Amino acid sequence: MESNPTVTKNPNRWRLACAGGCIGLLAGACLGALDGLLALFNSGLVFENPVVGLGEVALFYAIVVGLLGFLGGLLKKRPVDSVSGAIAIMLIAVLSRFVLIDIFGGKGLLATAPILTMLGVLVICDITRRGVTKLIQHSASVQIFVGGVFAIHLLAWALVPSTQTLRKIPRQASEQRPPNLVTIMIDTLRADRLSCYGYNRPTSPVIDALATEGIRFDRAWAQSPWTRPSVATLFTSLYPSTHGTWGQADKLTSSAQLIAESFKEAGYHTAAFSANVQVSPTFGFSRGFDWFWNDKNPKVLQASKIGRLWKKTRQLLISTFLPHLMQRAGNHGILRGTDARTVNTTVLDWANQLPQNTPTFLYVHYLDPHQPYNPPEDLINTRPIDPVATNARLQIPWDFSPFHPDSPESKYPEPESDLLEDLNDLYDAEIRFVDREIGQLLSSLKEKEILTDSDYLLILSDHGEEFYDHFQWRHGNSLFEEMIRVPLILIGPGIPAQVFSDPVQLADLFPTLASLMGIRAPEKSNGIDLTPMLQAGQAPQSRIVYSERPKEGAFLRAISQGATKVIGLGDLGTDIKWMTFNLDSNPKEIFSVSPNSPKTNALRDSLIEIGTSALAARLAGSQAALDPATRAQLDALGYVDGDS
Repeated sequence: MESNPTVTKNPNRWRLACAGGCIGLLAGACLGALDGLLALFNSGLVFENPVVGLGEVALFYAIVVGLLGFLGGLLKKRPVDSVSGAIAIMLIAVLSRFVLIDIFGGKGLLATAPILTMLGVLVICDITRRGVTKLIQHSASVQIFVGGVFAIHLLAWALVPSTQTLRKIPRQASEQRPPNLVTIMIDTLRADRLSCYGYNRPTSPVIDALATEGIRFDRAWAQSPWTRPSVATLFTSLYPSTHGTWGQADKLTSSAQLIAESFKEAGYHTAAFSANVQVSPTFGFSRGFDWFWNDKNPKVLQASKIGRLWKKTRQLLISTFLPHLMQRAGNHGILRGTDARTVNTTVLDWANQLPQNTPTFLYVHYLDPHQPYNPPEDLINTRPIDPVATNARLQIPWDFSPFHPDSPESKYPEPESDLLEDLNDLYDAEIRFVDREIGQLLSSLKEKEILTDSDYLLILSDHGEEFYDHFQWRHGNSLFEEMIRVPLILIGPGIPAQVFSDPVQLADLFPTLASLMGIRAPEKSNGIDLTPMLQAGQAPQSRIVYSERPKEGAFLRAISQGATKVIGLGDLGTDIKWMTFNLDSNPKEIFSVSPNSPKTNALRDSLIEIGTSALAARLAGSQAALDPATRAQLDALGYVDGDS
């Protein structure tokens, strides 16, 4: 009796598939552990759980290579050939992206050098395939793969630093203490969207009331239009070009003196709670803090070669299918980030452990007004708005360039009126929500006597947001007022209740707080001590404020003196394109280039002088971020062009 060919053939095929899948899991885990270890040592980043992150990379490779090995078995390939071929495919994909994007920047790929390099990649991958084939055939291959994964994880555990050590509470405090400082940073909050700054909607009743208790600075400039360089200026009192923390994966260099270090030296307990990964131990912001909490630490998988390839693949899929999927899903969890209530919970958990009368410097960084706008509770709008559908309609091209009258490609398509209205309303609702949560946090801190009438409270933002004011969305792309004019309120003993209408900048805060609170002032500073100006009630008429958006090929700088503002686009030493505005007569900065005048020319010269000096004074330890490989690191963390 003849046997059924189908019955005899399928078991062999499934046995081959299972064998290929199992061997692929082990070989892939070993390869992934190597990629993860490379990310840990070469990315220059610090991770919360490096060993666990390493395991995630190993698991990713194990699943992919195991699946490819399984599929190879279904095609009746030998397990050896299936697994070695799968590893070769993985290496070709990963190394091709590394060569074409990180080395050659995705440009001129048909030139001789990229082509020869890619041929070299193919040769290396084929040699690796042959080596893996021989290794798998060795009787001890399983032990080698398992031992390799274990040894790599052990090496990471022993040598790689972690951020988990940033949880220290003082055991006791003295009966007498100096004044505390509580700093509230509200990410992406433009000044003109607060009621106390003239907005016609009740977005900020808590902040409005606080503004009447101290100084509200009407014209405060951030030094950069996105988070990391702006907060780095707050922490160092240096312009972005000088502190050097403005590229994709730039960290605050150890040569920079941070405000938390000055407080710690003065005997303060220092604590920070940041909902934005841009302000995290990963980028050096934890130095000087005894306690640092950050909800969204980067993952080792995101920094690995395979993770960056996977991210680009996801971006392609998302840009193609996301709007349709989001509108159909109706799942607001797609947009959910860390809201202010979560931040408050972590702050109060820390505060409950703090001994009474502990001198404290507390930094709290909220993220709520940041896009995508998805307020947990809409406390201001009278009509329902679907955040999922609204954010899905806001599709922004990746290759954005800053606006200039000679650069029409920088204009986004004009939005539909209902989309613009919905986005504005969602943004206002985010502000109203975080305003309420700030009130609840401050009430709790007052109950615990961390914030009393003898202490200082600082409320500010790192940058603003644009709603097609100048044909753009979001932030990080320009230096118009909606981007760099931020709310700034200071309350404390000896601080008169007033509105200070003259220009100030975030770089002024470190030296000012040092003067008020008796801590060590910054040794190097681009700001000034505002205390004499506050006592006089005005700034010198010659006061100049400065802001910049460092970016290779599209460097933006802005300078203002009185009502005159000048923006320059271009690198120093090149033909800079200028825009000049009178903020009294043209507060919306309608596009018109003013004719040359002695004052305008003098401000242009000052802008070039300040920009040149800032670059010349750049701190040691931050310059390595300028090479193409380092510029690609932020991409590994899930950001685009350095934005959060």
